[in-house]
Amino acid sequence: MPRWPDLNRRSSPRPERGQERRLRGRLVVAGLAAALLAGCVKQGPPGVGMQKVAADIVFGLKPGAPLPPNLEPGQVGPGEPTTYVPGPASAAGGAGAGAPDEADFDSGPGGSRRVRFVTPLNPARTPCPPAALTAFPAKEAGLTVDGLPAVGQYRWKRTGTQTLANLPGVKLPVAGFEQRLVRNVVRVSDTEYTFETVQPELGSDVTTISTFKVKTGAVSTTVTPPVEPPDPNHPPRSVPLPVQVPGTQPALPKAPVPQTLSVGDPERGISLVRLQRVDAAGNSSEVDFSPGVLYLPLAIVPGEEWNAVGVDPRTGSVLQHQAKVVKRQRVDACGDMVDGWAVEATQTFSGGGQTSPPRTYRYIVAPQLGGIIISEQIQTTTAAGTTDVTLSLGQLQPSPLPAPPPQPGAKK
Repeated sequence: MPRWPDLNRRSSPRPERGQERRLRGRLVVAGLAAALLAGCVKQGPPGVGMQKVAADIVFGLKPGAPLPPNLEPGQVGPGEPTTYVPGPASAAGGAGAGAPDEADFDSGPGGSRRVRFVTPLNPARTPCPPAALTAFPAKEAGLTVDGLPAVGQYRWKRTGTQTLANLPGVKLPVAGFEQRLVRNVVRVSDTEYTFETVQPELGSDVTTISTFKVKTGAVSTTVTPPVEPPDPNHPPRSVPLPVQVPGTQPALPKAPVPQTLSVGDPERGISLVRLQRVDAAGNSSEVDFSPGVLYLPLAIVPGEEWNAVGVDPRTGSVLQHQAKVVKRQRVDACGDMVDGWAVEATQTFSGGGQTSPPRTYRYIVAPQLGGIIISEQIQTTTAAGTTDVTLSLGQLQPSPLPAPPPQPGAKK
């Protein structure tokens, strides 16, 4: 039975006059603030304009697709960078099997997501001796992958320079170390597996999680030109020589030699299939490439060239990757020599209606270590300045992965 108000009950005491004045003043200030905010927000479709403003203020990330690692690096400051690591389940979102539970995320305005649990990591302060002149890799880089990547933390070395538009002619050194992770190694079949790498961005508090797919049984065909075009400056004897004009004649241009090309399955080797960006506050955004962007065809053929394009159907972001296998090359991992295959590439990324300037990207892949990248040389030029840095493996035997951060309400 409903209870009716007690008419004999005494009401709350009336506020004093001073309290009424303070309350009126607060209401007036709140009204003025609301009017100013209403005047600053541009009129747009219902429920859209205000959501974008709130996303920028609360979450700190402007709407848009994540970029490939260090495509547009910021200014590198002094001190060691921090890697902000989300939980393994959070980083696997949208990757099919092993996708995260939605409890790992908080929903934000405009469809933004925030990872609840982020672990900060800094590189260990340990010596980094150079390898001896007689040092030799423990295992040679073969023509295909051998085994799975070793899960754990890896220290990486930083070296290079940056220039800033407001400091022309001044090269700022880039040095020190950063902490990277290899994790979430999942065998899909006898000829396919995936793994994740976690790395900090240059000059920012953003961490990029890259998901790679490795396929060893994909269809792949190498096309090699049958003959080399003739050299017009040294024609065969059967060809009548032209009349020689006295004096020095400029050399005739030689026709380019077609390179070895690879065709077949777009993911016929080691491919980048997903990018996720997470900042220190846990704000997250991601793209999934379909098909994956081919980083190295398998089996490896020196001199092979290819052009890979990955598209994210959800955001419309496109990553174009033109690359060529150059040669075998070694990396000094703080005293341990590691063998790998060097690849030279040019990357162009477009997303959110904008196209980033192309970057020169030279990387080394170690197939004997499961196909992980062991060195990256990045050269970029933007309106803010230039970056020419080399990031390379500084630890051959990984340390254990960090323990996940404690969740609120969990038993100790």
